[in-house]
Amino acid sequence: MMMRTSMINNRIQEDPAAFVIESEAEFNAKIDCAAEEITGNGGEERPLILISGPSGSGKTTTAIKLFTAIKKRGIPVCYLSMDKFFKTFTEEQRLLKQQNKIDLESPERVDAALLNRELKTLIEGGEIEVPTYDFLTNTRKGSGKRLSRNGGFVIVEGIHALNPEVLGNTDAYSHRLYVSVRTRVTASDGERLHPCKLRLMRRMLRDNLFRHRSAENTIVMFPSVQRGENRYILPFKNRAEIHIDTFIPYEPAFYRQCFYEQLSQLAPKYADVRDIVKAMKELMPISDHFIPEDALLREFIGGSSLSY
Repeated sequence: MMMRTSMINNRIQEDPAAFVIESEAEFNAKIDCAAEEITGNGGEERPLILISGPSGSGKTTTAIKLFTAIKKRGIPVCYLSMDKFFKTFTEEQRLLKQQNKIDLESPERVDAALLNRELKTLIEGGEIEVPTYDFLTNTRKGSGKRLSRNGGFVIVEGIHALNPEVLGNTDAYSHRLYVSVRTRVTASDGERLHPCKLRLMRRMLRDNLFRHRSAENTIVMFPSVQRGENRYILPFKNRAEIHIDTFIPYEPAFYRQCFYEQLSQLAPKYADVRDIVKAMKELMPISDHFIPEDALLREFIGGSSLSY
């Protein structure tokens, strides 16, 4: 899939509000189709729903919207983020993180033993306490929040959800989804912006807002994140039965407003953002005023009505 910068500009010129509404409707329709396919097979034999994808793909919003779509069909469902089961860092690991010398994408970060015990409890009809995880301090602790399946589905979302080294071979009793940006933004000269660059911009927004990390620092980490994706995530994407493109047609125009000036200054230093600057230069900006509270982009820019 591809979308030309000229197509985006035409839609903004015609009616930016309608462009946003239609873009959100397209994404929500993908969620509804996935919910229909999953619930049509019932939850007794395959109660587990696994959602994986690389960083910045919108997995959390996809999981929450899928949760809502299933619940609207009158079927019980609960949701777990794999991120909440990351291990607490040691002092040595915290120091390595400060030096950008730790592999943040490694499946070793997940407390797989705990996660699998809790999933087994849920699937067998029991109740668990959902932990919380502080990414600023890399610390896991209890939340007091209780969770049960009530005979329905269990959604598990995380970058390693399809990795059998983390959750084992779940094919017999799971539905498996892979979500990521697949559409390429195409400039007037035909050069295509790789989808990973859109995810990079999402991460820059999220990291700055929620993790107090500068855009430059996120760019510096980009090669490491890419290596982690290629090593730990992409090899397992073919296990998925359902693939969802989380590209939102108006989002590149929103990034034009957020990043163009800043990335133009960083481009001489960082080759990874030069193609982003080139594509954004051709785009008209669109304000976050048009972005609804339940939009996928709110996962990265804040102001969401969804509970993360």
